Amino acid sequence: MQKIISMGLMIFFGFMVAPCHASWLIYHKPEFKGKVIDAETKAPIEGAAVSVYYKVLYYDIGGGGTRVIHTKETLTDENGEFVIPSYTTLMLPFNTSADADLIIYKPGYGGYPCKSPESYFSAEKFGSPGECLSSGVKQKFTYGILEAPKLTTKYDRLRAIPSTPTGTGAEEFPLLYKLINEERRRFGLGEVN
Repeated sequence: MQKIISMGLMIFFGFMVAPCHASWLIYHKPEFKGKVIDAETKAPIEGAAVSVYYKVLYYDIGGGGTRVIHTKETLTDENGEFVIPSYTTLMLPFNTSADADLIIYKPGYGGYPCKSPESYFSAEKFGSPGECLSSGVKQKFTYGILEAPKLTTKYDRLRAIPSTPTGTGAEEFPLLYKLINEERRRFGLGEVN
């Protein structure tokens, strides 16, 4: 009986340390690290909201979908840098890990054009060179460095206001919504929640 219990515990803990892409019980995402700079001047951009939302794929009788299970936020510091600590939690049965997504927003600036956010802002890759294909054009970049273009027209600035995932709002993203509402007030629009 003791051997059966020991074997069961070994199997259980074996699943718990499985990589996140193969996990059905443990949800884990690494630390995210980055730096936001002005694309033209290369000056750091302080006070940009960096919002991360962690998602799972769920399966049920009606099919399934994606849902947000957690959010984290921070602001870039005086050097334009940010760090979002790693996140680990238990998942419900019939859920699998999905990529985390990042929203980086500073009124008056554009966002990042072509990278997978989870990979691009991985603390392990920070500072190393990379290349991606955007609109058929190869672009070189440095992992974790966001060169945000300055936006000058009202149209461009309003188009740059990010949307958040379904079912989330100002409660989950207070820093992001504060900046969004500042930009909307600037142009005489009402606040959003």
